[in-house]
Amino acid sequence: MASTDLTLMQLSPIEDIIGDLTACQLFAIFEELAADGGALDSIPRHERIRRLIRVVRAFETEYLDVFGRLVTETAAHLSWSETMVRYVIKDFFSLLSETSLHTFLDSEIGPETAEQTFVSHPKRGAQSMLVPPEVVLHILSASVPTTAIEAMILSIAAGVPCVIRTSAHERASARFFLNVLRMEAPELARHIAVVTWPHDNPAFATRIAEARPTVVFHGSDTSIQRFYQSLPTFTRVHPFGHRISFGLISPGAALTQETIRLLAEDIARDVTLFEGRGCMSMQTLFVMPHAAQKDLALRIQDALIEHGFPTLREAFPRTPAPDDIAAAQMQQIGVAEFEGTVRQSPDGNALVWKTAALRSSPGWRHLHICSVPDFETLMDAISPHRHALSTAGVYLDTRRAHSTAKLLAQAGVRRICPIGRMQRPLILSAHDGQPRIRPWFQICDLEG
Repeated sequence: MASTDLTLMQLSPIEDIIGDLTACQLFAIFEELAADGGALDSIPRHERIRRLIRVVRAFETEYLDVFGRLVTETAAHLSWSETMVRYVIKDFFSLLSETSLHTFLDSEIGPETAEQTFVSHPKRGAQSMLVPPEVVLHILSASVPTTAIEAMILSIAAGVPCVIRTSAHERASARFFLNVLRMEAPELARHIAVVTWPHDNPAFATRIAEARPTVVFHGSDTSIQRFYQSLPTFTRVHPFGHRISFGLISPGAALTQETIRLLAEDIARDVTLFEGRGCMSMQTLFVMPHAAQKDLALRIQDALIEHGFPTLREAFPRTPAPDDIAAAQMQQIGVAEFEGTVRQSPDGNALVWKTAALRSSPGWRHLHICSVPDFETLMDAISPHRHALSTAGVYLDTRRAHSTAKLLAQAGVRRICPIGRMQRPLILSAHDGQPRIRPWFQICDLEG
């Protein structure tokens, strides 16, 4: 087993030029990965997955502490505690196994026996084959360190070489994992490159269009639109813009104080992880109280401040919010003092509003809460954000769970889960309501 010393950050010749990468060098990387793709094809899917999981387990046991320190020290814009970085990565890895990856790929692109071959469909009178791209380019934002690692694992498991374009603000996690991969499974690592370049340089868009990779773009709607406009010719782009998530409590009965305390713990976890910067972070909590408990929103607010947030104080120390986020919090608090009830503490903020709306939080343990008398009011509150809805974390009357889930799905929600699980999506789940890797592949039909 390789030791966790500074050799982890020794760079390959490709990564030696990462700081001054030119558009021509990026094109050369695409050509090199595409030309070498046959070597990845020659490794059977089950063997690729077995080796990837071996790397993941080695990372967990040998490299996790070093990784936590590195990301904390180099990704200053995140301002996460080291313990949170370690938890997020370890939790993500806990969802990965050989079985889960096999099941995921079978559901998305078919069984291993059908990989890169024509499969008969007698009822259609034709055969079809899923044709993978030569290279997939992942353009990532800097808000969540696991995104780059997940992109590498899914790409290689699917047998597709990949280029990871990281943000200049947080490229340590991708480079670190790639170097672990080089030490543990160099035959897989050779099919990955980690790079970065300025967003505002049109030469890179030109070279990307010439290389014709499949592009998976994670970022704001504005950055995605800007990228589309920069491309001189058609390029296959699968965009994932920023999303907003919320919680819903609709118990159908009055809740005991103990139940409220336990709910506060789960709510606090959904608000705290990723410091509220992920698309699946709870921004607003809607409370649909029972007739005998009209003050449920205020009770939850008290439980969050007095119990929920403090329970995470040791596990996830709250670091000072960046200046822009602190200013946004204070602005919202100032308004809420006139339009609701505000409670602040060193562990987090909870703002109960008199009017129902899906409000965006700047993060750093800052939650909006509002009561809604019925589902019609809830639909009115979330419908303006239909195009951007991601996850609904719910605590429901079990008798109405299915009908409520159907209403939320029809309103545009892409994922529904229990409160406390919002930040832990299954590796097998869809992404923003879409298959994760199936869209990378082209279908070719063979008729007659």
